[in-house]
Amino acid sequence: MTLHTLGDSHALIPWGSIPGVQVHYLGPLTMKRAGNPSEPLIPNTIATAHLAPNDTLVICIGEIDIRCWAHIHATTRGCNPHDFLKEWAEDLLDKIAVPQGVRAAVASVVPPRPKTLIDRPDEFPVAGSDADRASYTRILNAALRDGALRRGFAYVDTHTLSADADRMMRPDLADSSVHLADPKVALAALAAANIPI
Repeated sequence: MTLHTLGDSHALIPWGSIPGVQVHYLGPLTMKRAGNPSEPLIPNTIATAHLAPNDTLVICIGEIDIRCWAHIHATTRGCNPHDFLKEWAEDLLDKIAVPQGVRAAVASVVPPRPKTLIDRPDEFPVAGSDADRASYTRILNAALRDGALRRGFAYVDTHTLSADADRMMRPDLADSSVHLADPKVALAALAAANIPI
């Protein structure tokens, strides 16, 4: 029984610091790209991940979409966030097909970090205000949760356990950039989703 994570750097941090977790890091992948019907990266990685019966695969993608792209789609392109974020979530979830006996799960997108606390803004650019990004994250997580549960996937909610009153990342749980750094939060979210490790 092995826990696998698959996705961008949020599949690595904090999951890679938990003993026994197998991380399948795909680089700085956006949810929008991962869910594109012509993008084979998610299904190909699942097919070669050596998943065995009783393993769990947790997909961790979406923070980059919130930090960099959601505000651009909502403002300069005039798109409704409820529509395009649900579409991105549904397209990603449609790509997840695991072997029989393997449990599929989707992790929430972590709370955004306040822009002023990101120590490398050239490496981690931000579009939109903190409040905008908190709102987009709430919308996307609701779409991920509803879509995952409708498909019989587990939903691993690290967001609720790591957000402050403003729905931003609690500083004591974050690294110096955009990641949830505390593995205890990830373990608590797994336990709440009834996923053993």
